[in-house]
Amino acid sequence: QDFIYLAALLIICAYSLFLFTAIFGRVWCGFACPQTVYTEIFMWIERKIEGSRSARMRLDRQPASIGKFLRKTAKHLVWAAVALWTGYTFVGYFTPVHVLTAEGRTSAWILGLLPFVLGGVISFINPASIELLFTDEAGKQLLFFTLFMMLLGTYWMYRISSIKA
Repeated sequence: QDFIYLAALLIICAYSLFLFTAIFGRVWCGFACPQTVYTEIFMWIERKIEGSRSARMRLDRQPASIGKFLRKTAKHLVWAAVALWTGYTFVGYFTPVHVLTAEGRTSAWILGLLPFVLGGVISFINPASIELLFTDEAGKQLLFFTLFMMLLGTYWMYRISSIKA
């Protein structure tokens, strides 16, 4: 006896779903969806650093050069900074920031010592593979770049962990 009411309710719900999706779905997907917002942010950064679409396509076709490497690296570093900032801010809504900074100090120690521990283990297992870092020219460049990135990461972790709540 109540089947007709249930059927009518389900039909109304289905039509409402189609109606609201058609009307408000574009508003959500086009303007308010976080994926759309972040895509726009990252595309804006890419346009500011590498230029318009045609300039980016020309840059991609160019042979490897210092200028190309610097532009690509700058773009990815800014992207990483935006991602870290928004991630840290988002997690800060659910966990107090001073707790995050305490965890950041522990993470800084672990991440700072990990490459040296790993290098020690690798040199114990296979000393020839570590020896190339100190004898080969490309190995020296890789070692210098790695140490530079570790110093940059240490500074970054220090700055994050010194935030006052």
